[in-house]
Amino acid sequence: MSENLAHIITYDIQQFQLDDVIVSGVQSVAYNYSAEISSIPTWGNPFAVKCLYKKPSLNITISKFISDNSPALGINKDLFPKPSGTKPSVRNAQILTRPTPLINPVETPLTQLKFNDLVITSIGYKFATEGFFTEEIAFAGHSLTSGVVPAGSFVRTETTGITKRRADFYASGVPIEVAQLISKGAALRAVELTIGFQYGEYPTYGQFYTAASKYVKYPYDITCSFELVDRAFTPLTDTYVMNSGKLNQIQAEDMSLSTIYKSMTGNSINIGVSGALSIDLGTGNYLQSSDRSGGDAGQGNYTVYKYIYKNNSSSFTIK
Repeated sequence: MSENLAHIITYDIQQFQLDDVIVSGVQSVAYNYSAEISSIPTWGNPFAVKCLYKKPSLNITISKFISDNSPALGINKDLFPKPSGTKPSVRNAQILTRPTPLINPVETPLTQLKFNDLVITSIGYKFATEGFFTEEIAFAGHSLTSGVVPAGSFVRTETTGITKRRADFYASGVPIEVAQLISKGAALRAVELTIGFQYGEYPTYGQFYTAASKYVKYPYDITCSFELVDRAFTPLTDTYVMNSGKLNQIQAEDMSLSTIYKSMTGNSINIGVSGALSIDLGTGNYLQSSDRSGGDAGQGNYTVYKYIYKNNSSSFTIK
């Protein structure tokens, strides 16, 4: 086989490692590197500028399946920021690529992309009736290096297992709007959960810190959405307009603001995958929005209700 053939990087010759541990079940890896530049016009020359490079921004995202032999990364509590809000937890990651064609797989060196001092920016889960359950994790940093490593660093493993999908989903706690529709026979179509983390950074004098100058900001951005197929059942009436049409009458059953607040912010969310993952968002979840869409003329899509909830206590447990 000629060494002059084109090298095309495909899925089967890449490997993702997090803290030198091979992550199984990964379906996609992508990164974006953005150079932060300040352009300074030069004195007396309108045709030229000086470029001042500041700390670059680096984002890396991975998506993986959840299966019986490929556990979710979210069950590792060390992956998340420390509750103290001081120095964040940092991770190192690398993408190894085996060049093609394989003249001598034993001796051919591997190309490497290495990311140092990463902090997690979000973790999300998609539980849909169509397709497999996925976990998506995003990291941010500033450091990217590339090079070659010995061929022995690439370990190809073949495993068998069962990838989790809708038969494995469970919900032991859902908000009242969702619970009432399900009790009337509505079909739960999809659940999506995203937990976002933000970081502040204090200025340093003459030092290029990648993570040491960062600190965790609160509250966390926790969002959970539920999609239900509209089967012509009556949706839950909004708490604020239960007495719509009776504005000129004083109703004994009118709700006080404190009662409305408690009913709108006291939702419990506890979902997961049987035998693989449990996600508890506590009881501090409130309805942010709801909408109805789909069922377009000439289309075969369903009409669905979508309820989006936020968490007001930065509380979550993944195990």
